[in-house]
Order: sequence, then structure tokens, then C-alpha cells
Amino acid sequence: MSGSGLPVVGLNSLLKQGTQHFEGTNEAVQQNVNACVELAKLTRSSMGPNGMFKIVLNHLEKLFVTKSASTIVSELEVTGGAAKILIMAAQNQAMESGDATNLVISLGGALLGGAGELLRQGVVAADIVEGFEMALAKIIETLPKLVVASTGDFHNKESLLQIIRPVFMAKHIDYTDNIAPLIAEAVAMIMPKNPEDLVPESVRVACLHGKSVADSVVVKGMVLPSGKAHPCAGVVESVEDAVIAMYSCPLEIDTTETKGTVLLENADELMSFSKNEEAVYKERVEALAAMGVNFLVSQGKAHELLVHFCDKVGIMVVEVHSKFEMQRIAKSVGAKLQIRFKQPTERHLGRCARAFVQEIGEKHCVVLHAKDREDGSAGIATIVVRAASEALLRDINTAIASTVQVVKAQTRDPRMLPGAGATEMALSCELQRLADECEGLEQYAITAFAEALQIVPEILAETSGLDSKDVLTKLRSLHMPSESAELGAFDMGVDIDATHPSKACRYIHS
Repeated sequence: MSGSGLPVVGLNSLLKQGTQHFEGTNEAVQQNVNACVELAKLTRSSMGPNGMFKIVLNHLEKLFVTKSASTIVSELEVTGGAAKILIMAAQNQAMESGDATNLVISLGGALLGGAGELLRQGVVAADIVEGFEMALAKIIETLPKLVVASTGDFHNKESLLQIIRPVFMAKHIDYTDNIAPLIAEAVAMIMPKNPEDLVPESVRVACLHGKSVADSVVVKGMVLPSGKAHPCAGVVESVEDAVIAMYSCPLEIDTTETKGTVLLENADELMSFSKNEEAVYKERVEALAAMGVNFLVSQGKAHELLVHFCDKVGIMVVEVHSKFEMQRIAKSVGAKLQIRFKQPTERHLGRCARAFVQEIGEKHCVVLHAKDREDGSAGIATIVVRAASEALLRDINTAIASTVQVVKAQTRDPRMLPGAGATEMALSCELQRLADECEGLEQYAITAFAEALQIVPEILAETSGLDSKDVLTKLRSLHMPSESAELGAFDMGVDIDATHPSKACRYIHS
């Protein structure tokens, strides 16, 4: 029974109290459209190099200072159905190519806003869908004509920088000159002979407090920041030409699964028991040393006696308590993890040029310099990022991961389009021509699609402090084709550094 004493009937009787139910074009469709439009308004101001950072406080009261659209929307508790689908589309875009999540949300919001306006004017949904499909077909047909360059040698730092620089600049323009060359160097280090075999996870990031972003460096191999006062269990802190044995278990002799009791009746038996244990550890360490092993990595605790004998023969012992870091080290040095503390075989051993402990900032780090593989690449490269704040470190880490993912996507299709809104404006002009030639109601949907594409140069102009209307007018006149050319100046985009509207457009190469 409801509070008014009347029985609850219909759909509301099946849903929990407080649930809202909408139906029809004026309720359900418009509610979903409005939700997507508001979501797009939230992220659009963060697009581009001059986009604004957002302060997000999630439900766990964790603070994020970021302009990454994927981070912003993933921390929001969105309840609208269509808005959730838009967020899922942006997340899928991030997984596929690593970038353009803000473009997906902003363009999706603009498209739905245009469709919602057409619905209010009386255009039926079928005509809108058909118009959007015609616009999509035209876009797929036009995009190959807009290609301005192709990535050359993926093993060359300068070619990689062509891809990396514009992607990272859109996220952190202030640190592009510092970080973009480091990403290019790290990717070049781990690039296999066949670029399509690139594994983005092979570029690791170690975030360390202190100094500035300009002090960031690239290490060929692994850098493991330690949460302990000192990462080494013993006194050996450096080895050359390291031969590495890795164990995903504590470094101690096997014990029985059930509890046992040893009865010692006198001091001689106690001494004999201790000597037997020492003899076992001494024998195992000597066997490891005979194989050339000089570096032990354990996921668990290393026994004191084992560490004692390792120090005597010059074996470095490191405890790593993260299974993910253990897997990354194994991949970097070519070792295989062993689940029991026993004598390794040759195929289980890994190798690196040098392993040592280095104090960076306020942390001690284990540094493993990798050897080149048969194809000339390193297994893993690490970018050591320095900054003063946790928020900046986390945001740069996310930006680096997205940028490397873009390089992976570029290996599948090396073609490059004009940036800075040039491609979107060229497509918008082509769709407007298509709409003028169409005689049916689909022309209104095609026009809405064309107007939605102009959202990109409009946002770039707004965030750069330019008059967006003047910039769009000038861009539109440049992109309109002449009688002698099929396309206009399709490589003209928004100049974010312009100080006057008359200089707000320039040639964009990537």
C-alpha cells in the first residue's frame, strides 16, 4: 500500500520504492538524450592541449586531478542507461587505441543532442538513423583522401616521436618536451622486428617523488621501487653479468604439512640439529654458485642462514612480495618462476647485464639493466618519472600508458590524418555537401551529423581563448572545395597558440 492508502498497481508494483519510470519520445528518449548531453558538457572542456583539469572526488573520497576523460567518467556514479552506454563506448575506445576517449564522449553527446532536437521537430527516428548511416558511409569513403602522412620506421625515435608528441601534448602540454622523447626512446628499445608484435605493457613506469619532471629518465630494463627500508636481504647490493634464479615461494628448506615435534635430550643433540640445518643451506647455496647463479629473487621470506651463506659467496638476494612484479622481472630477464625452493635447471635461469640497488629520492630501488635479445630489442624498458605530487605522478603514468597504446594501434595502420580539428572540419564540409544533394528527410540528420563534427574545432578554439564562431567561420571557408578541387584546404586546423582570430588557423601535419 502507498502512503496515501491507495494500492500500488502496474509497473511500479514490480520495482523498488523510489524508482522512476519513463516511456515515449517525450519522456524516455529525451531523458536519455539529456543525460548524454550533460555528460559531454562535463568532459568537453578537458579536450585538447589547453583543456582544463578536473578535480574528482570518488565515493571512496580519493582525489583525482586529471583531464583524462576515461578517468573522469569511470569515477562518476552515472545511472542513466544511454549515458552508461556512452561511457562504455569511451572505455572500449581506450582499450582499443588508448586515446580519443574525450572525442567519443563529446561527439556522442553532440550527435544525440542533434538527434533529440530533430525528434522534437517531428522527424521520426527511422529517418534520423538512415541519415546517420548515410553520413557514416560518406565519412568512411572520405577519410582515406585526407591522409597526410604515414609512419615510417617504427624502430626510429624520430618517427615514433611523430606519433607520441601530439598524443601526449593533448594530455600534458607543459611536460611534452620532457616526457615525449623518453617514451619514444623506451618504445624504440622494446620494439620487436615485427612492429605489430609490440606489447605495450613492456614499457613500465616507476613513479618516484622528488625533483621535477625534467629529471625523469629511461632505464633499459626494470626499476623496482621498494617499500622497505632496504630491498636486499643480505649485504650484497650489486652484481655484474647477473645470472638470476626466481622463486615464487619463501627461500627455506621444505617443511612438513602437519605439525611435528623434535625431542632434544641434551646440548649435543641441539648442536647436531643446528649443524644439519646449516649443512643443508650451505649445500644448496654452493650448488647455486656452482651453476653461476649470483642473484636470487624470492616472492617470500629468505631464511637467515640462506642469506648468510649467499653473502659469503657473493649472491645478491632480493625479496619481492608482488606476484605481478615477479612476472614482469621474469619477462625482463628471461627467467622462469619456480614454485619450490630447489635446484634450478638452465632453462629456468634468467640473465641481465647488471643488477644493483640505487637510492632514488626517498626510496631504494632495485635496477636490472637488461641485455639485448636476438632481435636487438630489450624485454622491458622503464620510464622513471619524477615529480613533486602524487596526483601529477599518477596522471603522467596514465598519459604514458595511453600514448604507448596509441603506438600499438598505429602499427596496425600507419596512416596519419591532420589534427587540431582539421579532419573533423573537412568531414563536416563533405557531409554538408551530401545533405544539400539529398532530397529526403535524411538531409536533416546528415546536417546534424555535420554540425556535431564541428564540436572538435569549436572546443579547441574555446579552450585556447579564441572566438570559436570566428574560428569556425574561417575554417569553414578554407575547407570548402573550389571548382577545380574535390577537397578544400583539408589540412588547416585550429592554431592553439594564435593571439588573433585572423591567425587562428594553420597547416597541421599530424
